Amino acid sequence: MMTQINALVFRRKFGKILDRVIKKHETIVISRADKPLVVLSPYDLYVPMQEKEERRKRLQKAAQEMNAWAARNGEALRGINAVSAIREIRDSR
Repeated sequence: MMTQINALVFRRKFGKILDRVIKKHETIVISRADKPLVVLSPYDLYVPMQEKEERRKRLQKAAQEMNAWAARNGEALRGINAVSAIREIRDSR
């Protein structure tokens, strides 16, 4: 469940709002002038999201490195049939 509250209400009722987040696993959006500014979420919900984001970044970096390798080595590999090359390697074992 996600609730939106005003920053002034958040300031006045900080302790009660923290208890709601912790005990009820509630996510709170803090806004100013009806514009969302911050999300207050339980830590155990945050950790998996953070781990997922870190994994996404690692995968993106790996993809960039693969693209850079392909750009550097593309000319040397042009004309090579990957399927045939893999079959040759398997057959030589």
